[in-house]
Amino acid sequence: MTTQTPSAVLAPLVLVVDDVELMRELLSLQLGRAGCRFEAANDGVSALDALHKRPFDLVLMDRAMPFMNGCEATQAWRAHEQKLGLTPIPIIGVGGQPDDMADCLAAGMQEFVAKPLTIAALDVLLKRYLDYARA
Repeated sequence: MTTQTPSAVLAPLVLVVDDVELMRELLSLQLGRAGCRFEAANDGVSALDALHKRPFDLVLMDRAMPFMNGCEATQAWRAHEQKLGLTPIPIIGVGGQPDDMADCLAAGMQEFVAKPLTIAALDVLLKRYLDYARA
């Protein structure tokens, strides 16, 4: 019989979706410091591609992006989850405008946070949605 040690447990995998490279880098840096694994996408189309390829534990989704914005990507992913009977992945809307919150929640996101996403706010999200605390 084998037992799993804490070091053998994989850290949560988070998808960071933002069209601004600096925002992707900042969020990825914060996630890395929190001990999370992460992947980045620069628009909603790339986000959907990533979601179809591997299971993520959490998605941080920018609201306003070219090609396919965060709300459109979320609606498409929620329809896919529902069609296949999948458990919904927590998707958190990240935006710079106060009006973004209503659009994000209406699209099926669990929550909305304003940019810039602070380390403290990220820690709250990790704990709330993943029951994961900074190492």
